[in-house]
Amino acid sequence: MVESMGVVGEEIVVFGVDIGKDIPAWVKVNEDPTKHSLDSYILNRPDKRFLDNISFTNRNSATLDYTSGRDMKSLADAIFEELYVKGKPTNKKVALGFEAPMWTYKYDILARTRKSSDVFVERFTLEKTTPWYSSAGASVNTMAFSIGLELFSHLKAKTSKAVAIEGTVELEEWRDQKESPHKILLFEGFFPTAHKLPHTLIPTTGYQTVTNGEKHFWDAFLVAASYWERMVGKLGAASAFGKPPKNYLLVHDATQSPIKNGIKTDLLWKRIFDEVKLSINEGNGACDVVTIG
Repeated sequence: MVESMGVVGEEIVVFGVDIGKDIPAWVKVNEDPTKHSLDSYILNRPDKRFLDNISFTNRNSATLDYTSGRDMKSLADAIFEELYVKGKPTNKKVALGFEAPMWTYKYDILARTRKSSDVFVERFTLEKTTPWYSSAGASVNTMAFSIGLELFSHLKAKTSKAVAIEGTVELEEWRDQKESPHKILLFEGFFPTAHKLPHTLIPTTGYQTVTNGEKHFWDAFLVAASYWERMVGKLGAASAFGKPPKNYLLVHDATQSPIKNGIKTDLLWKRIFDEVKLSINEGNGACDVVTIG
């Protein structure tokens, strides 16, 4: 229950997806991570190589209540099961974030006086080291489109006139919805290299090799966990992530215009929803972007 959102009696479920180079990973966080000490989960200790309390091979040992998977069909099933039970809408609210540039800038064919290079600007200050138009950013953006199409194609197949799903990038609209069709809140997680798992960890028992799968699950967890901070209204206050804005940032607020110097945006969430013929409120043409500083 998240009373600070004014959603008394309703449950919040957040899904995070890491767009990996091989198989993507997803994590569902069922409860507010800030109820626990996230110091155990975040690589902010002196050697930046601790990862306590989470075992990706034995998830029952984790402090948090969460589940995870690797394929988009299982993710679609997990999302749908939170929204509908035997064709009846639940009172749960679902948010979904991808770790990929989910909105970018685009060339405006009507403004011919502009050069195509004008669109290649950072969306926010933290993106200077890994901008959306770099080879890494552009490739993961492309992968996110295909992965998103697969995910929402599976979800679309489960819908009907009585069982509908829509998308929105606006937190307030999502928070205030009262009835079906369920709106899924769509956002982006942005995590620089400093927050990636190293190749080895140093738990209390000694060195431990980290697999690529564990790295993907870790990134997916960060996507979901960080958005809890956004939802429960702890931005700007001391939290389990540390004292913002150093350790936690809302790097873009979807309620603010993303347009720079008249350059328009391309919201990847909208392209995905349009392709599978699902309705979406695109707001200002960008979604929330969250990170841990």
